[in-house]
Amino acid sequence: MKEGDQVICIDHNFPHIKEFGGTDKKQITPKTGDVLTVDETLGEFLRFDLFDSEETYNWWHKSRFIKF
Repeated sequence: MKEGDQVICIDHNFPHIKEFGGTDKKQITPKTGDVLTVDETLGEFLRFDLFDSEETYNWWHKSRFIKF
């Protein structure tokens, strides 16, 4: 998978990395069936702007997504 690919979440129970910590009180995560566009990749992890804030970047393991 690469930047710009559309993927669908096939399992919402997966490891992810939260980068830079943050003050978000509510964590928003991809749900099974969500179709998303990959904004960046880092090895085995994908990032979607939709789940980031000004202070936090979230990286989601690619094993829980397939190309759409």
